[in-house]
Amino acid sequence: MNDSSSSRRQEYKALALVIVVFFPLLTIMLISSYGFLVWFSQLLLGPPGHG
Repeated sequence: MNDSSSSRRQEYKALALVIVVFFPLLTIMLISSYGFLVWFSQLLLGPPGHG
């Protein structure tokens, strides 16, 4: 009983780490990479025009 309780506690700690640290960092990295991609494409191709 005690072993499964400590194992479950470790799983909750790992889940909290993923939710609190990993997902926000992943989101920031994805948004930043998209912004860099847009900035770099406008650097090479010029700003968007009228059409």
